Amino acid sequence: VQLERDELYMKFSKAIQEVKQKSGFKNLLLECKLSALNDTLKKKEAQLSEVLSASNLDPSTLNMVTHKLE
Repeated sequence: VQLERDELYMKFSKAIQEVKQKSGFKNLLLECKLSALNDTLKKKEAQLSEVLSASNLDPSTLNMVTHKLE
């Protein structure tokens, strides 16, 4: 019975380690994707800023456009 218990405990421990490893890998992938999306967002915001600056809109119209975009 003790041998059986020890085997089950070892299998359980191994399964826990595998789950930890897989979740760590998935977290790393998600962090990479999030970083890439943040970079894309910053680029798009910079582009939008340039377009709005170049449009020479009056401040009230610019505020309205900015508000609608948010």
